[in-house]
Amino acid sequence: MTYFNNNNSNKPSLKTVSERKYNELKQQFDDLIHNARLNEQLFKRFSEFESHLMESNDLKSLLTAMTTEFADYFEIPFLKLVLEKDIFTHWHLAPVNLEQYKDVLTYTLCDYPELLVNANGSLYMGATPKKISREIHIPINTLSFAQLPLVRNKKLIGMLNLGSPDPNRFRPDMGTDFLERLTMIASLCFENACNMEQVRQLSLVDGLTQVCNRRAFDEALIQETSSAMRYQRHLACLFIDIDHFKKINDHFGHQVGDEALKQLANCVKPLLRRSDHIARYGGEEFAILLPETDLSGANIIAERIRETVANQEFQLLDQALKITLSVGVACLDGSCDGGTNIETLAQILVKDADEQVYIAKKSGRNRVCSRQR
Repeated sequence: MTYFNNNNSNKPSLKTVSERKYNELKQQFDDLIHNARLNEQLFKRFSEFESHLMESNDLKSLLTAMTTEFADYFEIPFLKLVLEKDIFTHWHLAPVNLEQYKDVLTYTLCDYPELLVNANGSLYMGATPKKISREIHIPINTLSFAQLPLVRNKKLIGMLNLGSPDPNRFRPDMGTDFLERLTMIASLCFENACNMEQVRQLSLVDGLTQVCNRRAFDEALIQETSSAMRYQRHLACLFIDIDHFKKINDHFGHQVGDEALKQLANCVKPLLRRSDHIARYGGEEFAILLPETDLSGANIIAERIRETVANQEFQLLDQALKITLSVGVACLDGSCDGGTNIETLAQILVKDADEQVYIAKKSGRNRVCSRQR
């Protein structure tokens, strides 16, 4: 006889199945809540950093934000910001010392297509690409990598390269909404910084001679005087006046006079250091600041300028003319009048140099006169 075992004690009860299903659904729900909170925190962090980026209106602060501060804020082990070289042409009067930014590299991007992981310049996340590892010095232990394109006016102006030894830090299947928004904000910030600098340049450059104007000189004068007094260093000032400039305008016309001013500026600039400041002070008068230069050194530079100009024949439109200069030199020794405020010392320096120009003119022109303060 065959017996059937009707004992169902080993089968899970409906209650047990319901509890298990409930626990599974509860775990899924808890995971969703947890992920939502993580996303909320991440969104908050990205929003905070975006606000910080938008407050960076100049290139120097923007570069710091996009490198050191970005890496610290998001705990990124490896970061390299690659920028198009042309972006730095806007800062020729206030040059950026890229040696201060170890995480910034510049290239002519169209000449280096191998720097892009994706040929179309789109965002990339995944394994470390071998083709650019050597170019931007990606560490060997970098197991995940992200490349974020920076685009301005539909043109690629740079890439933010991120790396981590954690293989799950930048996975191809991860959401990229936050990163794409961040790169859009960063690109807009670079565009804003460019526009702001162009406006600043227009306000500080003499349109005719393309050297600094009076406003830029006055700003540099205060800064350099303050620095000279703080560190007890010399600061020299040269005032340069074209001899008989009115006669050039009267005899040959103002176009020839304008050409004389432009060519004079181009003649003098190569004789100065990068740290020196030259400006068109007004009319046919130029002013030059020479930081860390004593009276003897300033006289040598002034004489070199005077002699170079006097020995050159200027081709001014259809006129070949000789030009001579009267140069006034004044110098602060860095320790004088310790109780005098910076603005007063700056005015004294300029006044002394200007007075020496008039002495040079009264003494026969085409000469250098100087005074130590």
